[in-house]
Amino acid sequence: TTKHSPFQLVYGRLPNRPDNNLFEWPVSRRKFIKRVEQLRKAARFNIIRRQDRTKMLCDARRKASKPYYQGDLVLVHRMLKKKD
Repeated sequence: TTKHSPFQLVYGRLPNRPDNNLFEWPVSRRKFIKRVEQLRKAARFNIIRRQDRTKMLCDARRKASKPYYQGDLVLVHRMLKKKD
């Protein structure tokens, strides 16, 4: 959904693997914070976009219900407690 790993969203970089010992830190703390903020903003945008798409697909399959008016009889399901 976010198109980024959780590690990348927290630390602002890809995780190190044993075969990749290059540790790339930005020159300044300000650049690091800016990069992490951009990643998180992009992830937030991707999540919202994915939620909207999922809602649209679910709503397309949903049947429209008829409106209920005051005084209409409706069936209510109640959970009954069993006696011990």
